[in-house]
Amino acid sequence: MPLSPAIERPPLDLPSTADPQFEERLCRFLDSLNTSWLHRVEAMSISRQVPRYQARLLGLLRAGAHRALVDGLLESPWPVAEIRFDSSVYDNGTFWDDYSVDFVHFDGTVTTLDLDDLDVDEQDLPGVLADHASTVRPDYGDTLTIDLRTGEFSY
Repeated sequence: MPLSPAIERPPLDLPSTADPQFEERLCRFLDSLNTSWLHRVEAMSISRQVPRYQARLLGLLRAGAHRALVDGLLESPWPVAEIRFDSSVYDNGTFWDDYSVDFVHFDGTVTTLDLDDLDVDEQDLPGVLADHASTVRPDYGDTLTIDLRTGEFSY
């Protein structure tokens, strides 16, 4: 998206993360930006967060689906092809539900599980799922589908 001539470029005195005063200097830099630039910085930040959350979530879910299959928690002997999450509204926003997750097998069977039943890092999975939702900002009723074969996320 090209810059409007009315939007001045901010001064580029960016701090290094190795700087012990990084946060303070970053805040000063952000305070120097107008609202248009703050919005752009937010969008750039989110666009960099989403793939990181997706990669972490995909790894955790692939491992969890495999463990669930090995542990006999699933209703089909076929591997899981995709996982679907519905969304719900909470006091602090809309998030993907972790208590009623559909595991869709290659044979079409759907097993619904609570993520607490999976043998994966139980602290990490709900946190990454919540962080992912806070960046993609689903609406109530949206469904997140994760294809475990391709790694594709669709909303």
